[in-house]
Amino acid sequence: RNGAKLIVRAKNILVEKSGKITANEKGFAVTKGPAVGGDHKDANQTSYGVGAGHAGLHNHSLYKSATTRPYPVLTGYRAYGSMFEPMTHGSGGKQESCAGGGVIRLVVTGDITVDGTVSANGTSGGSYGYSGAGGSVWITVTGALRGAGVISASAGKSKHDMAAGGGR
Repeated sequence: RNGAKLIVRAKNILVEKSGKITANEKGFAVTKGPAVGGDHKDANQTSYGVGAGHAGLHNHSLYKSATTRPYPVLTGYRAYGSMFEPMTHGSGGKQESCAGGGVIRLVVTGDITVDGTVSANGTSGGSYGYSGAGGSVWITVTGALRGAGVISASAGKSKHDMAAGGGR
C-alpha cells in the first residue's frame, strides 16, 4: 500500500494538550517504498538490521564498528521527496510490521495552536532494528503558529541495530 494522506484546509486549528493529529505508521507498508530497510553484514559477516529511509538516510551510513570504521551507505538507499513541499510517505522496514509514517498537510488561513501532537512517525523496530522511516508533515499558516506541543515526522526507534531515516 502507498499509505494514508490527511489533508486539512481550515481557518483556524487548535490541537489541545491531550489532542492528536496523527499519521503514525500510515506510510509505506513493510518491505514497500523507495528506501526499504534491510540486512547488512559487516566485515566479520555479522548481520545487522537496517532501518528504512526517507528524508534522511537510514542510520547505516553513520554506524561505526568496534574499529570506528564507518560502513558505506548501502546501494539503493537514498533520501527522497521534496524538502519544500513534503508529501511523501516514509518507507517501510524489512519485517516486524514496521510501516513508515504517513502524510499530514495542514493549510490554515488563520492561526494554528499546537499544544498536543501533530505526527507522522514510523514504526519502531523490534529486536532487529528494521524500523520504518518518518513520513511528512507540511503546515502552511497565514497567521501565527503557536503552542508548546510536538510536531514530528520521526523515524521509528531501533533497539539494537541501525535506525531508520527521519521524515520531513
